[in-house]
Amino acid sequence: MRVFLILSAGLGFIPIVIAGFKANLLFGGFGGKVSIPAETLFNSSSVVISIIIYLIVYITSHFLFGIVIWFLYLLPARRLGGERNIFILRGVVVFISCNWWLILFHSSLYPNSLMAVSNDSSLLKWALLALSTGMTALLGFALVVSLNHLRLNRRKWAGSLLFVGLSLGTLAAFAGNRAHPRPGRNGTPDVIVIGIDSLRPDHLQRFGFAENITPNLNELLNESAIFANASTPLARTFPSWVSLLTGLEPLRHGGRFNLMPQEMVAGDRSIAHVLRKRGYRTIYATDESRFSNIDGKYGFDEVLAPTYGLSDFLLGSLNDAPLTNLLVNSPLGRYLLPFSHGNRAAYTTYWPETFDADLQQVIDAENTRPIFLAVHYCLPHWPYKWSEKDRISFPGYATTSMAADYQLYLNSLHRADRQLGVLMRHLQEKGRLENTLVVFISDHGESFLLDKDKLYSAENTAKGSSNLFPQLPGHAVSVVDSSQYNVVLAFRGYGHSKVVADTLATPVSLLDVAPTILQYALGESLENIDGLSMVDVIRGKSSPPADRIFARETGFSVPALLEVSPDVADAVHQGAVYYNLNSLNGRLELKHEFLNKLLRYKQRGVVMGRWVLGFMPGKEGEVSAYLVDSEAKRYWPESEFAQANAPTELLIRELCQHYENEAEYLPQRLCAIQ
Repeated sequence: MRVFLILSAGLGFIPIVIAGFKANLLFGGFGGKVSIPAETLFNSSSVVISIIIYLIVYITSHFLFGIVIWFLYLLPARRLGGERNIFILRGVVVFISCNWWLILFHSSLYPNSLMAVSNDSSLLKWALLALSTGMTALLGFALVVSLNHLRLNRRKWAGSLLFVGLSLGTLAAFAGNRAHPRPGRNGTPDVIVIGIDSLRPDHLQRFGFAENITPNLNELLNESAIFANASTPLARTFPSWVSLLTGLEPLRHGGRFNLMPQEMVAGDRSIAHVLRKRGYRTIYATDESRFSNIDGKYGFDEVLAPTYGLSDFLLGSLNDAPLTNLLVNSPLGRYLLPFSHGNRAAYTTYWPETFDADLQQVIDAENTRPIFLAVHYCLPHWPYKWSEKDRISFPGYATTSMAADYQLYLNSLHRADRQLGVLMRHLQEKGRLENTLVVFISDHGESFLLDKDKLYSAENTAKGSSNLFPQLPGHAVSVVDSSQYNVVLAFRGYGHSKVVADTLATPVSLLDVAPTILQYALGESLENIDGLSMVDVIRGKSSPPADRIFARETGFSVPALLEVSPDVADAVHQGAVYYNLNSLNGRLELKHEFLNKLLRYKQRGVVMGRWVLGFMPGKEGEVSAYLVDSEAKRYWPESEFAQANAPTELLIRELCQHYENEAEYLPQRLCAIQ
């Protein structure tokens, strides 16, 4: 057995070497890109515990694997006899063969893993086929010999089988569905908010997109009140969701950047607190939480999300071994490998079905109260990947310089839409759509440098590169690029909850979601907020005001993320200096000393209908102003504002007043006269 345990240790050592190389690349040492001092890691007990648990799971799984192979080999080997050296040699062959089976099986499940074997080579296919055939024959022989031995040791084997059966039965009972019957709830509606990350509204068939890449969402929108001109105040997941939950601008709720220190964000203003006090069961679920740490502070009874903090960044990125990968999506993976289980950020092993199943289990755990469920699917976020490697080809959409990423994005939208369909069917089966308001949203858009998003100089209407406004990929990197800020926003009523199906062109914001939900569910209003209730609008009783002006601002992006093909290691390297590790909870937080610098380089803007005004700081701190007609795709620099038939003075006044408490970051030549 010692030989098998040594070989198992060797098997485990290979992924450790690869993980070590990745860690060196990402986290320092021998020219690594990010330095994380050991004292920083060990000052956080939660991070230390996560690392210890992972090492225990990793080591135990490999030694158990060696023991299992040993016992599978032992019975037929003893029957065959032979000298000790021959006995050991046959054992090594069996062990290597079993490991090939493991690697082949692992590769079929996780083709994006660094430990996966590519099957592109025809020579490799024949070699693997020959090895697999030989292994099948060997296992067949072992089975015949073992069955023959079993007849001689029935009592001994019966006890073992009984123990295995009881263990599996206990595990099945532990992991099984624990749903309860659902009583009536006196007419109080369920409220469900479903978000799809980075979903551009112009990529829905309803708004003219040729391919039906989101069939489930398109079908659901047929009976919905849809706002065709909805936007977010800050095109990042965390600030968008905080604005959605509070009805407050980022300037007021404090979530100006991802991973803001928790004490600086007004999580206590979330409507989940109000709904919980009124008897709702409040749940937040997402399959990625690295930069959006929404938790119980925002009023949620239950949070389904990957592990928050450095453990997610560290272990979720480094875990990539065949044995632990096979555990990730099992019921045990949720407890033993929480940093990889259901974690879209650990895309190598992410199965959308795992997150779907976990979400269903949470929903079904208790049915005695009305539910406020907020779900956010993150597959369409960069790098637009998950465990599957096969993709649908969209040949008509490869005209951008980001063609490869764009194809991945379209595929991830399609896969996230399947998750949406799974959730809606489950809610229907469980009676959760009998009296329900469902809100469909996206948190922001995404720029892929598409031709239709290009802005050209209004002075020279010829479409040439010299007249093109500089484009940047991603989101929240340019306030004048509406493709990054336009979002999906739709309301649908089920059962007793009535909503008039319509497409509404009046501009609205994610700020309007919180007051709408609260008035719809409880008949109450929120005070001192920036959003407006749309209840009368979605019921067909009124129209929203047409002259609203919305503020918008950018987030924080390191230069590496602004490249056409971002490099993960470079992004980590450039961004790590801005964050601290909170030793109390193991989470990463933006350093206070960098806030003023990041605020100085933040772009600020306002939008009114088709017109967008942006104040955009340069590298030396100077602030330029640009006016954009988002429908005509034309822009004017400050020197040409007079040539635009736009409410320029009104926009300047609103923008300067909105950020008057940050006057030092504004162009005083424009704001001083307001």
